[in-house]
Amino acid sequence: MKKLSFRYETEYQFSLPVSKHFYTLKIVPETTKRQVIKVDCLEIAKSSSQTRSRDVYGNEMIMGSILEPHDKFSFLIEGTAQVNQAVFEENEGFLSAYRYPTELTKPTKELEQWFQQLLERTSFRQWEPGEQADYLYHQVYDYMEYVPGVTTVETTAGQVFQKGQGVCQDYTHLLLCLLRMAGLPGRYIVGMMLGEGYSHAWAEVNINGVWVGIDPTNDKYVDDNYIKISQGRDYKDCIVCKGHFMGQVVQKQEIVVKVEEIT
Repeated sequence: MKKLSFRYETEYQFSLPVSKHFYTLKIVPETTKRQVIKVDCLEIAKSSSQTRSRDVYGNEMIMGSILEPHDKFSFLIEGTAQVNQAVFEENEGFLSAYRYPTELTKPTKELEQWFQQLLERTSFRQWEPGEQADYLYHQVYDYMEYVPGVTTVETTAGQVFQKGQGVCQDYTHLLLCLLRMAGLPGRYIVGMMLGEGYSHAWAEVNINGVWVGIDPTNDKYVDDNYIKISQGRDYKDCIVCKGHFMGQVVQKQEIVVKVEEIT
């Protein structure tokens, strides 16, 4: 088990003041059997009102509004996480949503053909689910090239496959597409990992009743260097900050995520 400190800070700067700003944040990690979370600081700038709820996937949501004109919006969360490498989350009895493709993860004909080729090289159908998942995430890692800036949050698994390039979000959508074609329930995860930079995305696959984390971008199983924030069918279920406001502006976003081990 490791004890990690985390800090997740984001600031939006608007070229002109905006108003009637309504937002939803998914930034609070949940305590599970795998991770015990202690939030030391949670700051959201200038909120006129704020409520908390949970979405259908179990993620904590902070919903708020800023009605008066403002040219900046920021939020910060920091705390600690005790993370156990060997313990996984048990199935909550909600697998059906993670078995079927979404708009971002549905297979194209080219992806289906590739999947069949991957199966024909091996005795895939005779393997245990864990062996199947292991094989598929290695294939994604081998196929993809990590290249920032060539995809967007709207890029689908089929488009990712055509490009053969992308970032963690794209690796994860492609893996989820393969897992679901194989009949393995898979879900999209947003979280943080040891180091400094941005948030990270990976997948979880349900094997024999427990969720096992897989990071196809780094070609490894998730260990105690990772802190999970949210889960869903794909990226859209896990958006850290979304909302709307009045005003036609250009916005600039700055994100700083830092995770350190506490000795």
